[in-house]
Amino acid sequence: MTSKFVTKMLMCQDCQEVIEKLQIDQDNIDRRLICLSLLGYTPSEIAEITFSTSDAIRSRLAKKISPRLENLMEVDSLRGNWTRILNFLLARRNRYRLDLPPLPKTTFFLFMSMGGKFLLNRNEIDSLTRIGATESYLITPSNACDTLSNLVDSASFFRIRTPNRLTTQYLAHHLVNRFKKTQRLAIFYNQNSIYSSSFKESLCQHLQNSETIQILPCCQALDRDFLSDIKPYIEHIRKQEVNILVIVPNGGIEKTFYNAELISAANINDCLIVGSATFAYQNILDWLDVNISSGLLNRNNLSNFLFVVPWHWRSQSNGFNSNNSLAVDFCKLADRLWGKDRVNWRSATAYDSVLIVIKILERNAKQNCHTLFENMHQFYKDGSKSIQGITGTIQFDKNGDRINPPTEILTVQWSDRGHCEFIPIEN
Repeated sequence: MTSKFVTKMLMCQDCQEVIEKLQIDQDNIDRRLICLSLLGYTPSEIAEITFSTSDAIRSRLAKKISPRLENLMEVDSLRGNWTRILNFLLARRNRYRLDLPPLPKTTFFLFMSMGGKFLLNRNEIDSLTRIGATESYLITPSNACDTLSNLVDSASFFRIRTPNRLTTQYLAHHLVNRFKKTQRLAIFYNQNSIYSSSFKESLCQHLQNSETIQILPCCQALDRDFLSDIKPYIEHIRKQEVNILVIVPNGGIEKTFYNAELISAANINDCLIVGSATFAYQNILDWLDVNISSGLLNRNNLSNFLFVVPWHWRSQSNGFNSNNSLAVDFCKLADRLWGKDRVNWRSATAYDSVLIVIKILERNAKQNCHTLFENMHQFYKDGSKSIQGITGTIQFDKNGDRINPPTEILTVQWSDRGHCEFIPIEN
């Protein structure tokens, strides 16, 4: 199965329905922007795909596409409300609507309509029970919030990514084993982000009984103008001689460059910098490259940066040089298409999300939506069956979380090609 097949499966039917309803059969650019937006891509990600700029994408969405949508829907303003757009496009044909709670503006979601049911992925959703639907089907490649593990009706919930409670347990174990002397740990997080708050709370819980890790009061101001809000906090943790600085951005990735600037603002020498998966992106490496080139950072100190992620293409277990043949083939294909350095964990988990559906379709291609998800439940949950994915063995418990899901801890090294790169380390 190639990436083109996956992309086609995700986009063809749903996007064609959107195109027909919006009557945009003449403009290929607008067609791609709307389809990619409805599939959950941010303006920054769309810019990379279309070889444009984030500002140009936002401008076209605001000045050309949104007015057309507002005219079609007969409303004064949508303000990028894709939930409302989906309701308009789909509710007239299907039997229920999506009535979602207000969420931060950085929230995006991915959907795939299948005869009235949804494969839904949102970075910030706190409970599927708040969706006004008689039946909900969720396959999420990127949501890590712990609240999703406690759904009342989770018969058709399947999470590919490792939840925060397990990611932070792995990270806490690494930190405890790394240090023999007492270390003082501070956390920057966004109190208005469910993902960020969940990660912070889980990490603190796993470290609360540690004899070597002392948790300082946390800073919750990552959603505001942090350079002014965190200055008193930085002065405080400096006086406390902080040793470990944990930075947990939102579930979205658009502001990770600003979170990188936080490291400069803190200016704490010899401090271990730990980032969540939403911090481990190319723009962070670019920022490190610039600081090394300008002499502000010593390349010998790059091991002071740690990032915890579900998967990396250099993983010893599931990377390009592993015993996982599917992962090896995926990395080879990704290298030809984009270059391995540009492939992150979201690519792998998205692929695996489609793969678990394909496995059921292979057993019986002539299935309707209802029987498909019934068969998924019987195969993966009742039957406790597993399949091999890019991110390793995929097997689900009764709640829909993976059994023994993967976690990788990355550090940074200076490569022979003259720039920074992520490399996994053994725990």
